[in-house]
Amino acid sequence: MKPSPSASDEDSCLADYINGSTAPAPRSFTPVRISSVDNLIEFLRANSFTFTNEEKLRIQYELAFPESPSPSNSESTALTIPSPNPPASGRRNAGWAGANEDDVVEASDQFIIVVVNSGGDIAKDVTNWCTSSLPTHGMGDIAKTNLTKFMVEIAKRHRTMAKMARIGVAMQIFLTLSLGYFDIITDFLVAKSYYDIGKLDTAYATAGFAFLAIAVQTIMTFFQYMKKPWTERLWRTTLAIIGLGPLIEGVNLWTGKDDPSVLLQGSAMYGAMKALEICFEAVPECIIQVDGLLSAKLEDIQTIQIVGVVSSIVAGAFIITDANFGFIQSKYIEDPGDPYFGWIPQKGGLTKKYQMLGMFLFNACYFSQFVFACSLFTRAFASSTPLIILLGGEFFAVCAYKAYQGELFGLSIVPKTDFFSCYLGPFIVWVFYYILACAVPLLIMAAPMELGPEVFSGILCWRLLTNGGIFYVALGKLDDSHYLNLSTGMFGYGLSIGLAAIGLLLFFVNCDDDFECSRFWRLKSGKQRYRGELLGLVGIEII
Repeated sequence: MKPSPSASDEDSCLADYINGSTAPAPRSFTPVRISSVDNLIEFLRANSFTFTNEEKLRIQYELAFPESPSPSNSESTALTIPSPNPPASGRRNAGWAGANEDDVVEASDQFIIVVVNSGGDIAKDVTNWCTSSLPTHGMGDIAKTNLTKFMVEIAKRHRTMAKMARIGVAMQIFLTLSLGYFDIITDFLVAKSYYDIGKLDTAYATAGFAFLAIAVQTIMTFFQYMKKPWTERLWRTTLAIIGLGPLIEGVNLWTGKDDPSVLLQGSAMYGAMKALEICFEAVPECIIQVDGLLSAKLEDIQTIQIVGVVSSIVAGAFIITDANFGFIQSKYIEDPGDPYFGWIPQKGGLTKKYQMLGMFLFNACYFSQFVFACSLFTRAFASSTPLIILLGGEFFAVCAYKAYQGELFGLSIVPKTDFFSCYLGPFIVWVFYYILACAVPLLIMAAPMELGPEVFSGILCWRLLTNGGIFYVALGKLDDSHYLNLSTGMFGYGLSIGLAAIGLLLFFVNCDDDFECSRFWRLKSGKQRYRGELLGLVGIEII
């Protein structure tokens, strides 16, 4: 169990930070005694996402092994893990007396390549690499030998995981890109099919939202590379204009290179591009295309029109599922009671596949219900006004609750409410509400953290329940000769509820045994949810 600072210290630091009287509190260090290399490796694996790659590498290199070979050496050497914001003095461990940051970064890249590419005797490969390439400035022979042994043990335990992880990441990126581009291509084919049969409004709307998604991604790409030379910025923006923006960010995510000159790094930018695609293309496209199916006779429906709807649902559900299991775990992992709401705990191995399958089922059912409910409601009343009133009422309720919490006018991540956030607060709440209630449940990003677990889960439950009422009322108003009657529609609704329940069951059953499920509906204010970011790293003492 990871030790944590005392509650009184946390409360004091948190209060000062919230009141704006201090900068974010420095992370405290609580010693953890490690008696062997195996124990240290297990500790690092248990906290593998707590630190950045550079910090983990520094942990490996800063191990100050005893210079004396005698096992009776009673002196222990303390190792502290550097915080994300190290002190200005830049103090280094004695083992790094002559190394610099470039050495660390270059060595980390080389070590990963050696581990991934090793196909035979990995101990020999890593030993040869340590002898020729490992920065060991100022270290004695015994320390170098012990450090080499440590690196070999790390490589042995992580070789399979590193190889499979790299293959897994490649497959996930490939699938998300393939589904996204397949969805966009089918949208244009669907638009053409509606154009050919004379439904020009549906055709233009379908094509228009596909272009809108590309336009928004292009704008995001332009700001992403704002600090780059104008030639590179022009080239990347041009690629985004022709729809290759997600491909660019997918390649950047695959290479894993951090670039301080860009707006968002790696998975954050890739996730943002796919989220924009869902919000501005998949959701409205689905509603329009479902409305087109409902307005046509059964014999007039073309296969491509059905494929277009299914592809949007599958692409949206898979992209969000992948984002939850990729983006959030690359950023935060804390104790089950930590305020961060987006963390997804897992046991690893096959259980992760079951978790992803469960979340995919839930997302697909939620997405399908929402788009069909919107289309049916609009069609039954021959106007979108009732739907707008319903969604507006839900949004008003969310804003009223946030105002009751004292967090509507200003973001919880901001210590003090300023003029900018005061006027921007309701707009941001609206954006989060649209993503949650009108798209698919994004467990990542700041949406559930800003709205709160109780609001997030409440919106999902409310949406699933009200969809049943919308289906019943709307289907009852359709013409009796329509191919979608009340019994068929309610059967589909019940089936989607059942599959969504199975998906949630698969997800929760395969979580860690000590995971607190109540964190998905626990009442927390925004400041409480950000509490875990202020304090928490630990130190290591090797004995």
